[in-house]
Amino acid sequence: MRRIATAALGAVLLSGVAATAASADASPAIAPYAQAAAKVGADGTLQLTKGFDSVTKPATGRYCLHVSDGTINLDQAIINATLTGDGAGAGIRVYPGPTKSCGNAARTIQVAILDTNKALFDQGFFVAVS
Repeated sequence: MRRIATAALGAVLLSGVAATAASADASPAIAPYAQAAAKVGADGTLQLTKGFDSVTKPATGRYCLHVSDGTINLDQAIINATLTGDGAGAGIRVYPGPTKSCGNAARTIQVAILDTNKALFDQGFFVAVS
């Protein structure tokens, strides 16, 4: 498992996106009704995970979560995200599939955190893929 996480981490680094955490560092998430779920810290640390093998943080307020299960079809999945802590008044946006910010990587979900002025900022969040 550690070899797979190391290989994925190397692939992310080669794509020009700084890696923040691999699932080997995260605790397993208990999410029996989700295909994938995660708790991500404001610094991009993958704290709890089910079905995600890495998170990168290419810029302030932008996070890229890589889905480890190739059978999950992000085009047909329902993706929910919510802020942790005191994120009142802020917004969270989810972009499933390849995005420029995430190096156009397949099986990736980009999460963007916005303050009340629509400026990007760092905030922890939960994400679930149904």
